[in-house]
Amino acid sequence: MIILEQLISSLEPLNITGQINRPVSGICFDSREVKPGEVFVAIQGLESDGYAYQKQAIKAAAAAIVSASEQAQNSIPFIQVKNARTALARLAAEFYRYPDKSLNVIAVTGTNGKTTTAYLIRSILEAGGHSVGLLGTIEYFVGNEKIPAKRTTPESLDLQRYLATMRDSGQTHVVMEVSSHALILERTHGLNFERAVFTNFSPEHLDFHKTSEAYLEAKTKLFAGLNENSVAILNFDDPVCRKIQEKTRAKPLFFSAESDQAEMNANILKKDGSGMNLQLRLNETEIAICTSLIGGFNVNNILAAAAVGSSFGVEPELIKKGIEAVKGVPGRMESVDTNRDFQCLVDFPHTPESLKQSLLSCREICSGKLIVIFGCGGERDQIKRPKMGKIAEEYADLVYLTSDNPRREEPLKIIEEIDGGISEKSKRKIIVDRKTAINEALNEANENDVVLIAGRGHETYQEIGGERLHFDDREVAKEILIPTD
Repeated sequence: MIILEQLISSLEPLNITGQINRPVSGICFDSREVKPGEVFVAIQGLESDGYAYQKQAIKAAAAAIVSASEQAQNSIPFIQVKNARTALARLAAEFYRYPDKSLNVIAVTGTNGKTTTAYLIRSILEAGGHSVGLLGTIEYFVGNEKIPAKRTTPESLDLQRYLATMRDSGQTHVVMEVSSHALILERTHGLNFERAVFTNFSPEHLDFHKTSEAYLEAKTKLFAGLNENSVAILNFDDPVCRKIQEKTRAKPLFFSAESDQAEMNANILKKDGSGMNLQLRLNETEIAICTSLIGGFNVNNILAAAAVGSSFGVEPELIKKGIEAVKGVPGRMESVDTNRDFQCLVDFPHTPESLKQSLLSCREICSGKLIVIFGCGGERDQIKRPKMGKIAEEYADLVYLTSDNPRREEPLKIIEEIDGGISEKSKRKIIVDRKTAINEALNEANENDVVLIAGRGHETYQEIGGERLHFDDREVAKEILIPTD
């Protein structure tokens, strides 16, 4: 239990009504889940308004209401704040006794590569003898528990709870993917990041951010909040990192797959369908790496992770051990076992640039046809759809357009918008049902071909008409390639 007066001492309230010298048992931002004695924070949602649920929270015996609304509730204490989302983050930090102060918190942001980079960082730090938590797109590693991720970056209340569990279980470091949504919605407000990684930038989430400039501004917000004791680990090959460097007080540390001007760089000695051999230079130290990760774009992910490890003093031979221990990341250029004489990969590209990089990486290991199966998500950025169609046509030999997660949009309408970017219609086939498309594409493949099933990666569901149905590209491919009958 904590006294309400102490809990709200972390805020700068505009107005307080009611008795605040009373105990509270917790914090909640979903009125459907409020338990007696909890403080209800009425945050503005993306699709619903938390303010509208204040009466429901009072009926559930909430101890107090925190809201940006001007309408005070007389029956229980009411704390009016300027921004309910930052208030939620501050209350959560106070309630869980500021767990970030006992942890080395590492943020990974950027358009592409966040998940793979986060897994690599965790492996490197563990090789260096640290106990490391992880919060990311696929799953959360919290203490001794592995939890399926609901969102890339948890809401601030859940985030502080996870960090507290990590602290209490003896973990010393945590690596977390930080999305642009999380930054705008203040989920990481007030956190002290020891390290922050910027992987790369290309336009994405324009349905939410509206413009590329706003999207970049959201990403930059993370680095603008770093202090002079933090380290900003930046991709030298991406020009936006110069802008980020100008806006951060943190010490910059650059990595590059293309230039020897960065402190961390690499040469690719060999790459094929089984992985890559690299020569990494970390400051003045060179390391030979043999990684199972496929794709040239993973070189920068490896360098970014190595830079984090080096900045924490992990020895080069342990950085090597950590990188080589990562045999793959779920749904990221993941090879599907097959008894055929071609290669099948499942990947998670959601942007034109990431699809291009995935196809280029496939082309590097393909001596036959390159076949791609993909779609675009419904109720998301529509501008990218024809762009992705154009890229698929340019870099693949055969394109299967199908459904991704159409949500409440008409699946064929999404496909037709992708098809608008394809000029050579003979190179593409339209099959709305994803399982049928995968089946036909795999049966089309011959010796030395590569089949890329793109867009959904690790996801185990498909959302159609607002309903979530079990669907895993990897399972479907295995059933087709290695029948159990």
